Amino acid sequence: MFLHEFIASLKLLLRKKPLVFWTIAFPLVMGCLFHLAFANIESGEVFDKVSLGVVNDAGFQKEMILKESLKSLSEGDDAIFDITYCTLEEANAALDEGTISGYVQCQEDSVDLFIRKNGIEETITSSVLEEIQADGVIITELSTEKIKAQILKGNFALDFSGLIEEITHDFLETPTHVREVTNPHMSYTMIEFYSLIAMSCLYSSMLSMTLINYKMANLSAVGKRSTVSPASRLAGLTGTLAASFLVQVIGLALLFSLLIFAFRVNFGDHLGHVVLLSLTGSAAGLALGIAVSVLFKVGENMKITILISLTMAGCFFAGMMGIETKYVIDTTVPALNLVNPVAMITDGLYALYYYDTFERFFFDLISIGIFTVIMLAVSLVGLRRQSYDHF
Repeated sequence: MFLHEFIASLKLLLRKKPLVFWTIAFPLVMGCLFHLAFANIESGEVFDKVSLGVVNDAGFQKEMILKESLKSLSEGDDAIFDITYCTLEEANAALDEGTISGYVQCQEDSVDLFIRKNGIEETITSSVLEEIQADGVIITELSTEKIKAQILKGNFALDFSGLIEEITHDFLETPTHVREVTNPHMSYTMIEFYSLIAMSCLYSSMLSMTLINYKMANLSAVGKRSTVSPASRLAGLTGTLAASFLVQVIGLALLFSLLIFAFRVNFGDHLGHVVLLSLTGSAAGLALGIAVSVLFKVGENMKITILISLTMAGCFFAGMMGIETKYVIDTTVPALNLVNPVAMITDGLYALYYYDTFERFFFDLISIGIFTVIMLAVSLVGLRRQSYDHF
């Protein structure tokens, strides 16, 4: 009975060309459109060094910490600043001409930044100067402690400026003990591809809904015969779900092949976890399709409309139509995405992509599993309550 239902359901699904398009071809088309739209979106986001003027006078020469810090930040391949050392008159002229974004001048008790407008370069410069001043407090305390230690040893012939310069250099050159765990190919456009995978998983709901509708006595002649048939309904239902899941797996395999091999989308080092999450999400989609088919007492076309609306709403709230949407939902109405299977799938993919632990991933995986069980339980209750008029 299982094999018979499996083969019959598989043939039925593959014969419905619109269904094959929406569940298999449409995600591939969307993937191509996303690739065309986002392929070069980040190529122009190249960081240019900030053009900064420094008034090189006696006041600046006394600021050893600032002097060494700016020197360090303007050297090497990862330099932040392109520094021009000049007089105050030259700095004002360059600022007026726009060849520098601002200039630094050391007063008696302060370090001042002069700019003409507020922008990204000006904000970067201001933030860096604030950080240097914070580091300066630490370096001053270290210098004071070291000078006290030398004096207590009886060493009164100290080169104070040289000592401060040495401590400043050692402080700036000390490596930080920070371990990089994020994906080296991190891209914020990945949210769109993650939402696409989640959408494809939820589109499996159309497969299960089509087959369940086909088995319902009030929607098809086959449903009437199935209702009065002595054959095992459990075996028949299992066979139809297995056929739906197989078609969905084929669609996912084609989608992943397109993204990985054609578009070079980087899913990190946990492809097995990505596949597991996608298969679990597909099961959730199948359960959602059954629930819509059973719970809504409307025609087949209206059920399809309801199902597509639910899926697209889930994709919207998960960030498919706008990268910032998911962040807004998570910060303003977090409960909404906690019951949104699309958001659960995308969030699980983020967890694999951004973090080196699996706690959040398994939380999302279990959440999807709970969603699936709830949908199946609700559907089972609905099926058991169904009855039809008879003579």
